[in-house]
Amino acid sequence: MEEFGKLTERAAGWWRQRQIPARPATEQRRRLSSTRELSDHVLRDIGFIDALPPPADPQEDKPY
Repeated sequence: MEEFGKLTERAAGWWRQRQIPARPATEQRRRLSSTRELSDHVLRDIGFIDALPPPADPQEDKPY
């Protein structure tokens, strides 16, 4: 039983060394200024925007 205790202590020490320390975020997140920007942000996150060609006039909103 004593050997099991030593093995457990060694495993716990190894595990403590393996844990990666937390790193602070490197970039400041900025607030989204408009619903258009929010919409683009969400669509880019799901991969929809990158699959479509860019619109002819990026300033022109098209009705759905």
